[in-house]
Amino acid sequence: MQRYNQHTPFVVLEFDADVWEHPVHKHNHYEIIFINKGKGTHTINDVNFPYQEGDIFLLSPEDYHSFFIIERTSFCFFKFTELVFKKNKSDLSQRHWMERIEAIIILPNQIPGAICFDNSEKEYINSLCNLILKEHHSPHCYSSDIISDAMSTVISIIARNICYSYYSSNTNVGNNIPVNKEISEILTYIRHNVYEPQKVSLNSIAKKFGMSKNYVGSFFKKHTGETLQYYLVNYKLLLAENRIVNSSNSIQSIALDLGFTDLSHLNKLFKRKFGLMPGQYRKSKQALRNTQ
Repeated sequence: MQRYNQHTPFVVLEFDADVWEHPVHKHNHYEIIFINKGKGTHTINDVNFPYQEGDIFLLSPEDYHSFFIIERTSFCFFKFTELVFKKNKSDLSQRHWMERIEAIIILPNQIPGAICFDNSEKEYINSLCNLILKEHHSPHCYSSDIISDAMSTVISIIARNICYSYYSSNTNVGNNIPVNKEISEILTYIRHNVYEPQKVSLNSIAKKFGMSKNYVGSFFKKHTGETLQYYLVNYKLLLAENRIVNSSNSIQSIALDLGFTDLSHLNKLFKRKFGLMPGQYRKSKQALRNTQ
């Protein structure tokens, strides 16, 4: 399968088309795709999604996709890597962005499709999109900072709406066990606070949701099919795997950011789950991408 590689942090692509001329492909970057007009079918990871004017899609680097155009379509692509959020003064903005993007792409069983927004948030997204386009096409002083901040806000709004849609739907977690409202709220809380270990301890979760410590453990196992500790470790390993593959962060910084005791702790758990040490895993994925 063909892979499109991008070597700059942020690219805007706008065009109209009657026929989609690109093969099914992956990328080495993220994409937000705005459908300004037209209709057709967007195939993502072998799943077909009808699209129409106003739809917005978010693709991660490992998603593969293509379009079948029924009516002439006006596309706007924001193609970006994590470097668009990396400011010289601090890595904090990049870390916040990574947390938001992870809230989207690490959701279990999340099928990519057009993102659902209410009208007010769709208007907000469109306003931010117009601001980004203006600063990109007519750059001035601080344009790169404005684009970075606006993109971060767009990602945060998308993350909030995808998480809300996911947990509000009749979906499953764990061993195909239906989600109820309370476990949905606990899972949402964990995903938003997994970067702060003290907030996702059994005691903290029990206090947050007005449950006893013992009840939280049995309640979580009943509704997810996993113990809380097992779920947390595996979720953090999925976050680590995403950062190892899709960011330039050092393995050690990834271990510290995600609350592992130290680098050796991450190495041990990661090899148990993925069969390779984190550094070997990153090299194998990079080598695979270079051959595609």
